[in-house]
Amino acid sequence: MREIIRKTKWLFMEYVVWCFMRPFLWLCQLELRNYDHLPAQPYIMAFNHVSYLDWLILYPFFNKIKKQPIIFIGKKRLFEHPLFKHFMEYARVICVDQENVNKTFLCQVRKSLKEGNILGIFPEGTRSADGRLLKGQPGITQLAIMNRVPVVPVGLNGFYNILPKGKKFPRINKLAIEIGEPIYLDQYYGKRLTEQEIESLTRLIMTQIGHLTHQEYNF
Repeated sequence: MREIIRKTKWLFMEYVVWCFMRPFLWLCQLELRNYDHLPAQPYIMAFNHVSYLDWLILYPFFNKIKKQPIIFIGKKRLFEHPLFKHFMEYARVICVDQENVNKTFLCQVRKSLKEGNILGIFPEGTRSADGRLLKGQPGITQLAIMNRVPVVPVGLNGFYNILPKGKKFPRINKLAIEIGEPIYLDQYYGKRLTEQEIESLTRLIMTQIGHLTHQEYNF
């Protein structure tokens, strides 16, 4: 009975997400650019984060329309929200406690990548309040090197205007997902990097996201 209830809940969640997002994406004329830049799976996709709807657009778009299985990483507090936690469970989002990154989290990431999934990360760790890039966190670099996968920088353009931080209702706005060239970190595999080296590589990833969103990365 418990399994039937679980599957029914997931089907309902998919119906809710898809019924809302499909016409919304059509109205926003969502455009995907440079799709051919994507390498063979697995890899990590790194997105700028500017809207409450970033994940709710990206997950169904890649998983339902493009048939690209993306598993996102989400903050622990999202799993504690009475509504969002159901969406997190439905999409198999990997929970991370940013204050205490533990072995369980690292094993889930490795397992997901080994299964051939794409790992979706917002390297800034939170939404930008004004649409400008925030400082990227080193976790993305460490995960990429630890799991020996490339990082694909992705720029989300127009997303800030649909539902920026502090707003309650979405607006229609033209959207574009700009995929950059993969960043291969093979030369760093198996090496013990300094904090400065990790920060430099994180800056490289964020600078590329900056180019894709037509802004400078100033950190």
